[in-house]
Amino acid sequence: MSKYYHFASKSDRILHNVILVVRLITGIEQPIVIYKGGKGSSKTTSMEMDKRCLDISSNNVTVMPKNEEDFLLLLESQDIVCLDNMDSITKSQANIFCQAVTGATAVKRKKYSDSELCEINIKSVVYMNGIHLLSDRSDFVDRCVFLNMKAISSEKRRSKKDVMEEFEADKPCILYRMFECLSRAMETQPLIEVNIDDRLLDFLKWGCAVAEAMGYGQEKFLEAYQKNRTRLNEGLLEEDEVAGAVMDYLEESGNFEGEMSELSAKLSDMLYEKGMHASNKIKQANHLSRRLKELEAGLHNVGISVEIGKNNGKRFVKISRENTE
Repeated sequence: MSKYYHFASKSDRILHNVILVVRLITGIEQPIVIYKGGKGSSKTTSMEMDKRCLDISSNNVTVMPKNEEDFLLLLESQDIVCLDNMDSITKSQANIFCQAVTGATAVKRKKYSDSELCEINIKSVVYMNGIHLLSDRSDFVDRCVFLNMKAISSEKRRSKKDVMEEFEADKPCILYRMFECLSRAMETQPLIEVNIDDRLLDFLKWGCAVAEAMGYGQEKFLEAYQKNRTRLNEGLLEEDEVAGAVMDYLEESGNFEGEMSELSAKLSDMLYEKGMHASNKIKQANHLSRRLKELEAGLHNVGISVEIGKNNGKRFVKISRENTE
C-alpha cells in the first residue's frame, strides 16, 4: 500500500497500517484518526482509501454537519465517518466524538411531538483531516492518533481518478493481506500484555498482535504510538499560551514552588522581557490556576509535573521537570 499513501515518517506508516487492520475488529474502542499535513498531501484521498477498505456501503467523505442533531444522525447512520477539512472542534463536538468512540445513546424529541422521545445510538469509526490541531480537550486528544502526511511533488502527482482506479484494482489483494494479518493476530492476541496506562488499552493489545503479524513487532508499534502521543501533546502545548510560558520558564529559570500570584507575576515579567503581552489567563492568578489544572495531564505527558493546592487560604503551585531529583 506504500505507493498510495504519502506519510511523513516510518512511524506514521506503521501506525496507519496497524490501525487499518485493527479496524476489522468489532466491539472495541477505536482511535479517531486525524490526517494532518499541508496542501497537496493527499489527506482526503487517504481517508477515502481507508474507507473503501472498510465500508462497502459508501465511499463518501463529508463535511461536518452544522447542527448537533445532524451530527448525531450522521454518526448513527455510518459505521465509518470521514470528515473533510476540519478546522476546529467545539467542546460539545469533542464530547460527542468521545462518545462515538466508546459508544453512547443520545435522546431527542421526535419530530412533530412535544412529549415522545427517540434514541440515537452512536458508535462510529471516525476519520478527519485538517491543517491545524483541532482541540486541546484532553479526553478527545487521548482518543486520537495524528498521521502526518508529506506533500506530493509535482512530478509524482496524479489525478485522483487514476489513483482510485488503480487502488480499486489492487484492493482485492490489499484486503486479502489485511485478513491474512488479522488471522495470524487472532492467534497471538490472547498472549499479548501491554503495560501502558492508556484509554484505548484493547486497541493497543490488538495493535500489538497485528504489528507482530505484519513483521513490525510489538515494540516498534508501541514506540510509534507513544511517539505520536508525545508529539501530539507537544504540538498542543506549544500552541497554548499558558503551557508555552510554563515550558519557557522551566527552560530558563528551573523549577518553581510558591504562591500562584507569584508564578503569575514571574510568567508575565518573562513574557514582557521578550516583548510579548500576557493575557488575563496568565496575569490573573485564579485564571492561571484554572488553566494549569486543565493542562495538567498534557504537561505530565511531556515530563512536567504540576501540583496545585491551598495553604492558609492562598493558592500555591509547584511546577517541575519530572526527572529532576
